[in-house]
Amino acid sequence: MPLLKPVFALNRDVGIPPHLRDVGVRKEDIPALAQAALNDVCTGGNPREATLEDIVELYHTAW
Repeated sequence: MPLLKPVFALNRDVGIPPHLRDVGVRKEDIPALAQAALNDVCTGGNPREATLEDIVELYHTAW
């Protein structure tokens, strides 16, 4: 994680909350958010195909 320390520091310095829960996202919102992300037209442009389960896991990690 040493490479991420400057990113986390920058986020802190400019006031970007570190977790989704810090901006009001409820844990029970995660499935709907993941489905919306999967349905987003931009998702198709990702270099790696993501499943709904991948996105749910990502949101849980960020929560």
